[in-house]
Amino acid sequence: MKIELSAKFRKAYRKLSVRKPDIATIALEKILLFSQQPNNPILKFHKLQGDYNGQYSFSVAYDVRIIVDLIDSDTAVLTMIGSHDEVY
Repeated sequence: MKIELSAKFRKAYRKLSVRKPDIATIALEKILLFSQQPNNPILKFHKLQGDYNGQYSFSVAYDVRIIVDLIDSDTAVLTMIGSHDEVY
């Protein structure tokens, strides 16, 4: 799957890499896994509802999530990364 990064995602990732560099490294590993196996159970990839209807999310670490917009079957835009409280 082709992965694109929104400006909001890039900014949030930069902040995460300063605050929690170990989690930022794990995030890169999970993004790579998502690009190769989006439905891998480790990611806990799922469709969102409510205000985020039409978007998806996958898990990076215990409390860190990535929000995803699926453009088509082969392209995803990562729109946000952060703790559960930050992204929802």
